[in-house]
Amino acid sequence: MTPVAWQPADGVLQVLLLGRRLGSATLLADALAPHGRFAVQACTTPADAAARLAAEPWDCVVADVAGGADRAADLTAAVAAVRRGSAGVPVIALGDLGRVTAAEELCADDHVARLGDGELLARVIRHAVERHRTQSALATSALHDALTGLPNRTLLADRITNAFSRLPRSGRKLAVLCLALDGFKLVNDSLGHAAGDVLLVQVAERLTTVMRPSDTVARLGGDVFAILCDEMDPAAEAEPIARRVLAALAKPFDLPAGEHHAAASVGIAVAHVGGDAAGVLREADAAMTAAKRRGGGCAHYEEEMGDRARHRLALHNELHRALERSELVLHYQPQVPLGGGAPTGVEALVRWEHPDRGLVPPGDFIPVAEDSGLIVPIGRWVLREACEQLARWTEAGGRLAALEVGVNLSARQLAHPGLVDDVATILEETGAEPGRVCLEITETAVLDDVELAGERLAALKALGVRLAIDDFGTGYSSLSQLGRFPVDVLKIDRSFVQAMGEAAAHPRGRGVVAAVITLAGAMGLVPVAEGVEREAQAEVLRALGCPCAQGFLFSAARTAADVERMILAEPDQRPPVRVVVCDDAPALRALMRTSLELDGRVEVVGEAGDGERVVALTAELRPDVVLLDIQMPGMDGLTALPALRRAAPEAAVVVLSGCDEDAAADDALAAGAHRYVEKPAGMEAILAAILHAGG
Repeated sequence: MTPVAWQPADGVLQVLLLGRRLGSATLLADALAPHGRFAVQACTTPADAAARLAAEPWDCVVADVAGGADRAADLTAAVAAVRRGSAGVPVIALGDLGRVTAAEELCADDHVARLGDGELLARVIRHAVERHRTQSALATSALHDALTGLPNRTLLADRITNAFSRLPRSGRKLAVLCLALDGFKLVNDSLGHAAGDVLLVQVAERLTTVMRPSDTVARLGGDVFAILCDEMDPAAEAEPIARRVLAALAKPFDLPAGEHHAAASVGIAVAHVGGDAAGVLREADAAMTAAKRRGGGCAHYEEEMGDRARHRLALHNELHRALERSELVLHYQPQVPLGGGAPTGVEALVRWEHPDRGLVPPGDFIPVAEDSGLIVPIGRWVLREACEQLARWTEAGGRLAALEVGVNLSARQLAHPGLVDDVATILEETGAEPGRVCLEITETAVLDDVELAGERLAALKALGVRLAIDDFGTGYSSLSQLGRFPVDVLKIDRSFVQAMGEAAAHPRGRGVVAAVITLAGAMGLVPVAEGVEREAQAEVLRALGCPCAQGFLFSAARTAADVERMILAEPDQRPPVRVVVCDDAPALRALMRTSLELDGRVEVVGEAGDGERVVALTAELRPDVVLLDIQMPGMDGLTALPALRRAAPEAAVVVLSGCDEDAAADDALAAGAHRYVEKPAGMEAILAAILHAGG
């Protein structure tokens, strides 16, 4: 069977014959006809060939080089014209190419010695066309974005380089704009990547529409695009162009799920003689990042942006080595009861003691760690160090044994699949008591992925740790979202505390803080105010019923040794913790009353023998702590727990049970218990749990 020869989609190859006689076209067509479908036309001059190639689509040029050296020289010019007019069209030399120099000058793709060998000529033409089309497709894919068809970074850099070469002659300048869509990740996460691709294609079309034909619009990757504006006055024209781009993107996009409104951040970099493509693209990207940090719009590149970028890169590289070289240390900021007395908790804060830079502020290196992902191993180290310190304080006894340690978790850590296992392993290996470890998660981190956050927080809560929402009020969580998370503490963001100022002068600031404290109480959560710097703020917080605060008014972050000295030097002026004891054994209740009150820091204000009685007594007496047995006749402790939380949300519940199953502890903590103590427990363990819960 004769193999089917390759043909283009329409089945006919368009061949232009460049020769001395127009009649040669008929001879060539006759020679090719038995071997495929070819349409042949002829021209006799290089100028005619160039014009035909520019005006019409051709698959191949056959150049008749018969006629000696003079004719070959003429055809050299013709082939050069072909190359200039349509570099993607292959050229086949027809005739004797005995003169090597003539063949080299012609730069033909291939040649056939005689017109009479039609089969060979047809095969050579087909192979040359196929090869050129394949090379063209590969070149296009290598230099263009597959999704949008726009030039990619490589082609853009080449065009910027060419534009730089023209600057000395033109006397004008060029500008590069770099833009990124704001909130593009939300489109991918909520509508799917297919919808994101549709949006990117529509953005590419709009950018191409609003720019001049001489400009180059490119996609650099993801949701980042770049625009080369050549031959312009950047000082007068660059920002108006950026504004025009932003206005075009502000119009709604038609996605499969409906209308979508997008916004963008644009960075502008002006290129000067002597620059290069990599440099101007880097500057445009730095300006775009600055615009994004400012909330969108456009920003011009400034030299400080480059300095900041280089500084961040240096920090990134050095931060990799900081963990290995033990350059990170923990300081602890005390959390104090506003009613007076020694600190009851501390927040662990990481510091970097750089060998050359000195103490690097957290605001400098924490964002770098979060962007690079180093926050995950750093966070793991912080948690381990804090738990080891907590275990040492527990062993020291006294007031130190009742301290709670707060450890921050970033959004990257919360999303990391190994987080829960890491926390469980560290708690086990350090021996830290889970109920005295409070993991603090910012409100915005929780809102990044509500479903995932709910799963992670539930799993962490099952380990027995306490959970806090940090910087509360800075995100956009709804009450329904907040209610679904098993948190224990709401930390009022410092911005709201600062906004209070003097209560009379800033009634709205006071109102916001009062609302958060009321909300926390209604949900059975403990409010903690951050950033308290003036006594007037502390007075307002006391009046609003906030039990605990931290800030420079009380103490900056300190070393562990300084925290110990501060706590041990503070006279204990707090009133005794008021406790209601609930156990169905009267003898045990009497023993606990006597033992607890002997310590002097606890006052037993009531006793109950069943769940119903303890709920009523708690609603009446409003104690600080309820010591609750689980196994009782009638209403048991687990059944009574939710009712206790409703009757006195401010009262902490310490569960005392003889159940040795982990499920009992999990159920109690999930129902709102502050601590779980397993029988038989010594009075020292029960006392420590009550003091911690009542602090």
